[in-house]
Amino acid sequence: MDHGKRDRIILIFLVGLFAFGLALRLAHPDSIQIKRFRVDLNQASTAELDALPGIGPRLARRIIAFRDSIGGFESLEQMVLVRGISKRTLEKLRPFLRPIKGD
Repeated sequence: MDHGKRDRIILIFLVGLFAFGLALRLAHPDSIQIKRFRVDLNQASTAELDALPGIGPRLARRIIAFRDSIGGFESLEQMVLVRGISKRTLEKLRPFLRPIKGD
C-alpha cells in the first residue's frame, strides 16, 4: 500500500470518528459535563482565586487583602466592595463560589 492511499484511509477514519463523536454529543447534550470547582472565599489562596474566570493574580491579591481587612466575607455580595469586582463580575463568578453562611 502506498503512502498516499494509507494517508487517505487514516484521514477518512479520523473524519468518521469525529463525525461519530459529534453525533453522539448532539444526541446526548447532557452526557458530557464540565466539572467545576467551587472556591470558599474565606479560605481560598491567591492561586485558587487566580484560577477563577476573569480574576488575575493582582485582583486575587486584592480580594485576599480585602478579606483580611474585614475579617472574612459574611456574604458573597461583599465581593462588590473589592475594587475591580462589579455586580456583573460577581454573577459570572457565583457558580464557582461556595455559598457563605447566610447566603
